[in-house]
Formats: sequence, structure tokens, C-alpha cells
Amino acid sequence: MNAFSVIIEPQDALVSANGTAINNEGELLLLLPVAGNCELLISRSKHPVTMEDFEPVCTLFGESGVLDDSFPDSEGLGIFDNQLLVYWSNGNSLHCANTSFPINNDSKWEEWSSQFQGNITIDQILTDPRGRAFILYREQFSNPIRSCLGVAVFDGSNFSSTTVSESDEGIYSPRGCFNENGCLEIVWMASELTPGIMFGRLDINDKISAIEKLHEGVNPSIVCLGKRTFIVSEQLDGTLRVDIRKEGHLIDIQRLKGRARYLPTLKVDEHGVVWLFAVDADQRGLYYRRFLGKEFSFEAQCGGAPGQWWMSLGYSVLSFSQDSQGGFAILRGEYLSEDRLLGSASEDYRYQFENLIVPHFSVCDSRRVLFLDLLEIAEMENLEQVVATAGRSEANPLKLNGPPGSHDAAWSGYATVLPENGKFRCWYTGSSDAFERKWNTCYAESENGIDWIKPELGLVEHKGSKKNN
Repeated sequence: MNAFSVIIEPQDALVSANGTAINNEGELLLLLPVAGNCELLISRSKHPVTMEDFEPVCTLFGESGVLDDSFPDSEGLGIFDNQLLVYWSNGNSLHCANTSFPINNDSKWEEWSSQFQGNITIDQILTDPRGRAFILYREQFSNPIRSCLGVAVFDGSNFSSTTVSESDEGIYSPRGCFNENGCLEIVWMASELTPGIMFGRLDINDKISAIEKLHEGVNPSIVCLGKRTFIVSEQLDGTLRVDIRKEGHLIDIQRLKGRARYLPTLKVDEHGVVWLFAVDADQRGLYYRRFLGKEFSFEAQCGGAPGQWWMSLGYSVLSFSQDSQGGFAILRGEYLSEDRLLGSASEDYRYQFENLIVPHFSVCDSRRVLFLDLLEIAEMENLEQVVATAGRSEANPLKLNGPPGSHDAAWSGYATVLPENGKFRCWYTGSSDAFERKWNTCYAESENGIDWIKPELGLVEHKGSKKNN
């Protein structure tokens, strides 16, 4: 599709956008496809840092699944009144099951289901101010070919559904958010051939208002903050377009150019700051920007795929606030495969979890803060972050490369320098001039930052000797 990314369906993504939830105890839950099954994991503590901080609870779907012995077409998690709600679709059936905490293989589940005429795909699960679950879904028909975008409302005992839009050219990537009046605002992509971003609103009586086309683009996301609505989408020129609307009227358009351009996702943190997450063009990193009052900040990386790994284009970002600590729980997948989009066909995949902490900071605090990533800042006006001008030393370039045949003969770079105990300590990456050109992590130190000594560490053998740095 020209410069647009591929449209990712829930069944194609390694990680579901609805695959994370936090219960009343502050424990984080993950829903993960593993070896043909769908497993439920729960964090061992309130502040998990990596996947090692989670433990399996039970198999929900697949062989020996407590809910279904087949793998669902789409699925997601929700929390209500300290109960876990699991939603899934199979064919033309939409299901919901709930159980109380703590959860294990012997937990008792109560189930509901609703039948549709077409095949159902769950795209997003939201909770309205009254505690009802809203499920954005698409219904696909084959004869004739057409798609319906709908909202299913689950009040704890029954499903009711409302059709938002119909199309014979396809409906893709619907996303929604409740505004301050309790109305559900929805965006979606209308056609894969002539992609356009559509907008509609469901009022508090679950009635759909007039639908309008906003602009061209794919993979939209939406978030509401006060009287403003933020809508982001991918653009043909490789940028991200953000529309800012207020009470139904467009008040600003921002075009963001950078590394991050695929699958944008908008979130709001506990301080009322809008965040924009997106995957870079090479599928090597996940990046974020923050809306600081009038415009979005520079982009910063919050997760990366090392070496030969590629990031899945499906990822989940969940905002949390607990025990005086808040931020975002980020779940993503990685493929070790040339087929980066449909890596589920390969057994070489893994899951990564990151906890992006947003600092708590007040003007009343006595702490000193070095404003590098600006995470302590909620708004900026008439300020610009710049890097001070540095003077180039006549001692450049630094002579860190070793003689021919050494472990750092061909290349040295990616250095990190830290001052400690009156000297500068440097860790850098070196590469030998041998055929295999292996990458090595090396160490050097200096009294003045110009003349460097490479001590013999005796740690790693190179050409039969450990006399190296």
C-alpha cells in the first residue's frame, strides 16, 4: 500500500492491543498466545519490570483451555468490580466469561454469548463511566462481501449491539475513546484501496451521530482529554498526522516526522498528558512523544529489538497509577524471522515487557532534576530544549583503535563515558579486522579525557590471550 504500513488484523499480531489488564490489587495480567494455546499470566508484584516477573495462571484457550479448546479469532481482557472478564470471538459468536480473583485452573467461570450473522473480530474493549463494557467489533459478510462496524455493550448479564457503519470496501482498525460527556468517539479506516479516516460518535443513549470523513490515512488512534480530542494516523509521506479537535471542531493539525511512523497509539497518563507511541520503519524500536501544552515533544525510544530480532507491529500499552508510582505497562512481541509481519508462522518468537515509569514531581519538591527526557514536565510554553555548542578538541580523533589483529583494530565507537573517583571511565564497542569481524565490548580510562589507557582486564580471550581490555 504505497508508503503505508500493512494493515494488521488482530489474528496476525503476536500481541493483542487488548491483552493487558490491571486488577484492584495492582497486579498486571497478560494474555499471550503460546505454542498454539492462549495463556493467562499474572505479575508476581505490583511493579513488574520484565517477563521474568510474571507467572502462568492457567490456559484459557487451546488444548486443556478452561474456556475453549480451540484458539479464538480475537480476544481481550477487562476488569470490573475485582473480577476478570475475558472476551473472545469464534466465527459468528461473541463470548464473555468472568471469574473472581485469585485465579487458577479450578476457578469457576460464568459465561455469556451472542450470535451474529457474520464473522466477528474484536478490535477494542473499553469501559464507560457507568461501568459497562463496550466492545468495538467488525462483522464480516461473504455473500455479498461487506463489513459492518459495531459496538456491543455488556452490562454484566446481557449483550446489546449497535451498528455504527457499513461498507462494501472494507472497514479496518477501529479505535474509540469516551469523552468528558460519556459519549464514545470512534475512528476507523474506511477502505484499503482509497484509505480514509472516518469519525463517528455514540451518544450516552447509545445512538450513533453523523459520520464524517476526516482525511486520508491508515491505522488511526484516538484519545479524549477534557474538551479536546486527539486523532493520529499514518500518512502516505511517512509522517504521522495528529488532528486536535475541540467540541467537534478542528483546531490544530500537527505533522510529525521522525523514525516512528507505524501503528500509532495515543494514551493519557495520570497527570493528564497525552502520549503518542509508534513503531519505527525498520521495526527495530518503539518510540514515544508527549504533548506538552501546544505541541508534541521530540521522540524517544522506550523499547528496542536487538540483533536479528524484529518487533511485532502489534503491541499493547496500558496506563497505570498505583502506590505513588505511575506510567505505562508495555507488552510487545519480537520475531526472529525474515517474515516480520506474519512471524507467527515461525517458532522463533518471544515476548518483551517494559515498565515505562512517569516520575511524580511537584514544584514543592526540593529535588534537583536534570531535564533530559522531560518526563517531569507536563507543559512548556516559549521554551526550547537545545544542546549547548561544544568546541572540537585538537586531540581528536581519540586513539582507541588497537594495532592490526587486535580485538578493536577495525572499529571503535558507541562509547559511554562516566566520571568516577577523579578519572574518566569509558566503555566502547570495538571490532577486529579479522574475517568474522566480531563485536566486542571494551574498556578504557583517562585522567583528562584525552589520553586513554586500556588496562589488561584478563576477562575475555582473544587469539589465545586474555591480556586485553
